Amino acid sequence: MMRNEKIELLKSRLELDKVELTEPARGVALAWTAELIRGFLPSGNWDILSETTLPVEPGGATHEWVWKKGGAWLTIEVFVSSEGPLAARQRLVKLATSNTMAVMPYVRGPAELGDVSTIFAIPPRSAHLIWAYTNVCVSIKAHEAPGVDVTKLAGALQEHLASQVVPRVDEVAPRIEHVELSAKQVQVHESLTIRIRMRKEDLARDLLIDITDSNFALRFGGNLGLVTTASADTPGPRKLTVLVTDKSTLLSAWATVMLEVTPAIEDPSPDHD
Repeated sequence: MMRNEKIELLKSRLELDKVELTEPARGVALAWTAELIRGFLPSGNWDILSETTLPVEPGGATHEWVWKKGGAWLTIEVFVSSEGPLAARQRLVKLATSNTMAVMPYVRGPAELGDVSTIFAIPPRSAHLIWAYTNVCVSIKAHEAPGVDVTKLAGALQEHLASQVVPRVDEVAPRIEHVELSAKQVQVHESLTIRIRMRKEDLARDLLIDITDSNFALRFGGNLGLVTTASADTPGPRKLTVLVTDKSTLLSAWATVMLEVTPAIEDPSPDHD
């Protein structure tokens, strides 16, 4: 089964096209922490093995926690969109269809969970529950955890999400005022400075910076930050996409800027008579 067929089958099972989108401006805004997630886990001593924050697209970022208790594993991923509910639903579809299975194992999840949900379970060994609610998509995977009820865990977390909705997500998200380049045209391997101007109130946030090139040919001179140095390995026009994510709320801002990279000009060799 081709991936696009999986997508169409999932949408049909969930009747996704019939699920009305919520008001684009509204959304969840809260501090996503390990302590918050731990409060919803089943009883017992769950150890956190890893947690990762990643920007995944303009206006969207994820945070993933991996928990372990004995032989049981729980992986919880939160995707937060600053662009509205459609991106959250697209994330749900991607998570449920980006696999190598020949069949579509996901079916409709609990009707009362978020705006739309889907689940795949092989009791009692594993279960994967995904749901979208306003601008958020949450994924909970349980493996070798027969005592874990993912629907109960999800229901408690969803209740908290519903209490954290704000009328305008853009008012609490970071905002890029301007992206400045030290030059709009540089030679191959010539140093370039990228300076991201944020609002004054955003500077107190713990920000994650990501800068991508339209053809992945940028070389950075160190860690990415509000001021970053870079160079390009090949000539040609470039579209740089700058993403700034608040590591706490996962709300983000993005901007694009154009750059022209020209071939390096070699100094002429001196004449030797």
